[in-house]
Amino acid sequence: MERNRIIRVNLMKGKQRREPARKRKPAKPGKIDAEKKNLLLVGIFVVLGVIASLAWDYTLLKQSRSLQGVLQREKRELAILNKRKALASKIKKELDELKKKERIIKQIIAEAHMPLRVLRKIEEAMPEEVWLEKFSLNSKKISLVGFALNDDVLANFVERLLKEKKLVAKVSVRRYERKIINGVPVKQFWGEVVIK
Repeated sequence: MERNRIIRVNLMKGKQRREPARKRKPAKPGKIDAEKKNLLLVGIFVVLGVIASLAWDYTLLKQSRSLQGVLQREKRELAILNKRKALASKIKKELDELKKKERIIKQIIAEAHMPLRVLRKIEEAMPEEVWLEKFSLNSKKISLVGFALNDDVLANFVERLLKEKKLVAKVSVRRYERKIINGVPVKQFWGEVVIK
């Protein structure tokens, strides 16, 4: 029996039949051909690139953690500063309220002493020929009841009081009568001094 042989015929132009591959001789130890050298260099560069990339990532990670720590400290300090600011604002409001109260108290004290000042001015303005029988304080009015030797002395007394414009707003004599006291004719008057 004969074996059937298969014959191959190359029908394509320009292509030649390949010859069976020859067995290569094994490379001598210590000699590396150019292609393997290039592959080895590329591999070394890739490994070095990966190592450099990992080192860079580690550096960035370390910096990121450091910055996060700084950020956390800054946030804590900001929270403390905000608390201090709120406390300072509260103290400022309380201080403003105390200043208002102080002004009110000073005004009350000034107003409380105002009638005393006016009474002193009344005493200073009063001539020897005028004397008071009684006086009363009602809000911002001082009511006077007194005696004067004549009309001129009474007019002089009222004029002196009107010169005290810082303390006295108005002076009025509502009525006066002629009387005789111990045989001396005098004028009894009822007046009002309005305090500013």
